Amino acid sequence: MSATIWLLPDFIGHPLCFSALAARLEGRAEARLVSYHRYWPYDGIAGLARAVAEDWHGPEPDWLVGYSFGGLVGCELASLLRERGEAPRLLLVDSRLGSAGGGGATALAQLVGSDAYGQLRHKIELLAALGEVDRDCVEANLRLFPGYRPPRTLRDATLIAGRQGEEPYKSMAPWRAYLPDAGLRQVDVAHQDMLADASALEAILSVLDSRERA
Repeated sequence: MSATIWLLPDFIGHPLCFSALAARLEGRAEARLVSYHRYWPYDGIAGLARAVAEDWHGPEPDWLVGYSFGGLVGCELASLLRERGEAPRLLLVDSRLGSAGGGGATALAQLVGSDAYGQLRHKIELLAALGEVDRDCVEANLRLFPGYRPPRTLRDATLIAGRQGEEPYKSMAPWRAYLPDAGLRQVDVAHQDMLADASALEAILSVLDSRERA
């Protein structure tokens, strides 16, 4: 692997979630660890994507890797960069599309479960106490999640889906209208463990290692 990879975190907006993957990529690829807090305040997911793109002056990305909420940012970035003549591939790591009107925090709690949600809130408080995250930014990202839809049909994308369920927030089905040709890989891993579990990390690395879309 010799590629430039942008790593787009979940709604917390801090790249700490990518620690294990970044360690595996060290020496194999150039990884850009994105923090949304660098660009806060921003006007929606599209505004965040523009800020991320404009803040980069290196080689164009070969991959956009978005985890959870980061997949929505990745969709906006893919659309924007392709309008500029670039052709990054998009990898969504257990990103979900919510339903309009659903509360962001409620949807997240439903997806990960109450215990994991409590752990996420604790993580936010610790990062905020260290000055690493802005609580307003985190809360805004949660509000941006429900009802989001990609700006257009996107090609050359791969989805790695974790454990699913019948509830709308646990299903990958809503993506089909926007990523009709996407490769799909599934791993039996909980949403909150997708960037730490060995089998999920291997699935991510195998996609990034491949020359062709999975």
